[in-house]
Amino acid sequence: MTPLSSLDVTDTSIIPICKTNGRDVSTPVRTGNMRVGVAFYTLIWTFAFLLYIIDISVCIICISQCIFTNFRFFMRWVYMGDYYDIGYRLKDVMAEKGVTISQLADMTGISEDTIKAIRSGKTKSPGIQLMISIADALGCTMDGFLHRQSLTHEELYLLSKFRTLNIHGKNMVMLMADSEDHMQRQLPGRNSTASTRKIPCISSTHTLASNTDYSTHATEFIDMPADYFPTADYCLRLTTNMLHPIYMKDDLLAVEKDFPRLGDIAVFLNEDGVEMIRKYTERDGSPYLEAVSRCDKSIYLTSDIICLGTILGIIRLQDTRMPPIS
Repeated sequence: MTPLSSLDVTDTSIIPICKTNGRDVSTPVRTGNMRVGVAFYTLIWTFAFLLYIIDISVCIICISQCIFTNFRFFMRWVYMGDYYDIGYRLKDVMAEKGVTISQLADMTGISEDTIKAIRSGKTKSPGIQLMISIADALGCTMDGFLHRQSLTHEELYLLSKFRTLNIHGKNMVMLMADSEDHMQRQLPGRNSTASTRKIPCISSTHTLASNTDYSTHATEFIDMPADYFPTADYCLRLTTNMLHPIYMKDDLLAVEKDFPRLGDIAVFLNEDGVEMIRKYTERDGSPYLEAVSRCDKSIYLTSDIICLGTILGIIRLQDTRMPPIS
């Protein structure tokens, strides 16, 4: 065997040739080019992945902004009843009234720059007093300016009185409101198919100090559902508030021509021909007519007093104060 030290390494004829899959393994492999290729493809895929992440992030941001904006609009709609932009609304009202910015500034004493800021939307939440001044100058209420349903004079009057009451008074008002609401819900509906009948209605044309004189009266006829106070023979329209709080002015009282039972309220005619509304009771074993208001006097029932009928209740038609006249 030839010693290893004596071999000529430059002599390729003695180097064994090995082939793997047809490739001469003695041929030098270009590993540098492979590394560059791997690095290039890695860079490309990394860049593509970053673009994908950025694209998803942008989509998430856009969706979030959209949700936030819609949620803000929704909350304004919830709290304000109907979404509106004060700036656009101010422009519309000014255009409708034919008022310019300078004219509105002169009318309100508000600077033109402030009005312009509101109109452009730069000032999104102007002060309430400022908006009241603008609404007054434009001849509209704040409710009208904000597209809200405004309160009537009667509702404002009731609200102002209610706020001055103590706890007892407020409870009384709420109890009466609940009672009236319950009674109103029991009325025949407007679309009721029940037959109707005409009933005479008497209104006094003369009022005395504590009683109503029906000796001079006007008679009209109103249409009533046949099953509503079916035993009523006529109705009486009150022309004063002397019987409050039980009865009020313009109330229509359904009356049946029958003598009252104990505890019933009825209509009586005294010896002077003046009608009285009293509660039929007894005192000391004798028939007694008890006053139902502070304006009236309680008296004993004598033979000179005639009963004209028992009051069945208040006629609560859909339009009680102005019943249809035929």
